[in-house]
Amino acid sequence: MMDQINSLSKQGNSACRLDYNCQSGQTAASVEDSSDEEDTAKGESVVNVPLDDIIKGKYSLVYAHPEAFLRTTNGTAILSAFKSDRTISCIAVDDAHMILER
Repeated sequence: MMDQINSLSKQGNSACRLDYNCQSGQTAASVEDSSDEEDTAKGESVVNVPLDDIIKGKYSLVYAHPEAFLRTTNGTAILSAFKSDRTISCIAVDDAHMILER
């Protein structure tokens, strides 16, 4: 998911992901210098984001596991907030767990 979020961020789109339990969110932030070799190679760093920012519609695209939205208290609360505030325009469910690139 983070590679897609990184790509979207570079294009000027706001995107984040929710963890499996909908306890926290993460997004990408550009870094100039990093001691972590993996982050430096990609030029990106993972940054935690408050759930309130996600609920308030700060991100135009939110990646999450379908189970996280439907089977957790936070997940159902987030969906309810999206519905009542009309901050969401589409839900797309992609249950492909792995795509092989050649």
